[in-house]
Amino acid sequence: MFHRILTLVVTREIDVRRTRKALRRLAALAGLPPDREKELGAAVSEIARNACLHAGGGTVDVEIDQARRDQAIRVRVEDHGPGIPGVNGSYHGDGLRSVRLGPGLERARSLVDELTIHSERGRGTRVVLRKTLPAHVPKATAQTTSRWTIELTRRVASHALARTHRRTLAVRQGLDIRRRREEALRRARDSAEAESRARNALLGRFLHEIRGPLDTIIDLSERALETDAERERRDALRIVGETARALREFLETTGHRLLAAAGTDPATAAADRLAAPFETPPAAAEPPAAGPAVVDLDAALNRLEGNEQLLADLVRFFLDDHERLLARIESALARRRFDELLRATHRLKGLLSNLDAPLAVRATARLEALCREDDLPGAQGALPGLREELGRVRHELRRSFGSEPSAPAASAPPGDSGS
Repeated sequence: MFHRILTLVVTREIDVRRTRKALRRLAALAGLPPDREKELGAAVSEIARNACLHAGGGTVDVEIDQARRDQAIRVRVEDHGPGIPGVNGSYHGDGLRSVRLGPGLERARSLVDELTIHSERGRGTRVVLRKTLPAHVPKATAQTTSRWTIELTRRVASHALARTHRRTLAVRQGLDIRRRREEALRRARDSAEAESRARNALLGRFLHEIRGPLDTIIDLSERALETDAERERRDALRIVGETARALREFLETTGHRLLAAAGTDPATAAADRLAAPFETPPAAAEPPAAGPAVVDLDAALNRLEGNEQLLADLVRFFLDDHERLLARIESALARRRFDELLRATHRLKGLLSNLDAPLAVRATARLEALCREDDLPGAQGALPGLREELGRVRHELRRSFGSEPSAPAASAPPGDSGS
């Protein structure tokens, strides 16, 4: 008579350990001494581990064997692997001596009372182990074995649940780690992008600040070469020298700090430290409701390091040259000479940039861009707008300086009306 207790599936090492614990608990419930209990657990572990390693897994059936006079725990381990090399058929007792067994099977045979092997090549192996219970142990009844089955099933289920819980925690921790890493990467990427945008904005502002003085140097150099008047040539060369010195001072202060810090400090620190020379925000950031000023003399004077005489000279050059440059632009348009047109518009844009006349600079730049694209109708259409903006600049400058510029009235400090 056999009482079925439990069936387990083994595919991994953790299943082998779970089977060994279940067998040892059953042996303790059935009345095996502790040393024989350990022997049964070790023997079943050897066979179950062989099934996992050589056959990819198998099943373990546990029963209480009462078919003979004695009472025993009977364990059947079965797999569907390739079979045991050199073993084909059933072997029991003394018959096992005629076959060569591996170390695992040899150890299992020494730990149990009986071991039977049935193996067929290509069809699998079945190993039956039998461990006899002591004679004084009462025979197990159906009610007793049912109680054992319930306890072992709960124990195995609780172990599986605990393992699932541990896996869930491990997965959750892994997801948390991955989420934190992704968040750190996202913050690093955003910080790098913000730093790059800030650096590009600062470099753009830097180039904008040096473009005006360079245009002035080029324009006045051309004027000195074109004029025959010695006094006018000396004035132009003097302004060239003053502009070059102002540009050099700007490069030695702001330019050096910008280039030294752009690649090392964070974007916010770089912006805080380097934005001081450029406190006037770009016109596109938040334009006033009434629109940008026609001419920003304060900004122009600030770029010239407060040199009022130099600003007055630049205003005088603009008033003297802008009509001549406008006539040259109109003539080049009529003759479709885009090379002359580009030179004239570029020179006019340099004069306007020195005076911080944003609307007129924008109109000149638009005309210059149309010329670069060889768009003659577009250039002719943009010319009236440029002429209108130049008239507004001329009116504003004459209102501030008079017909003969000497010092910008708008730049006089408050309360200093004496001198």
